[in-house]
Amino acid sequence: MASLASVARRIRAEREAATRTGAPEPADPQALRPRRDTGERHRGRELRHRRLWSWLRPTKRYDVFAERLAAAEEQLNEQRAAELGRQRETA
Repeated sequence: MASLASVARRIRAEREAATRTGAPEPADPQALRPRRDTGERHRGRELRHRRLWSWLRPTKRYDVFAERLAAAEEQLNEQRAAELGRQRETA
């Protein structure tokens, strides 16, 4: 089994040889692949000034995230309860 140091030396030597010959470094295969059109469009610019357009805003702190997630779950539960109430009324 090759040691990490020997593998690192081999990679450095291969890169150095590639730069001497002028060969381009291998590119990221993800970058070479063209993106498929899914029909989805990023609407952030269009909707950014609309209040509450996203279901959950990004946060930097976990406690803020947890509070927002709990509020979203509570809102979802209220919506489900209202739907069940309407279904019972019609039945």
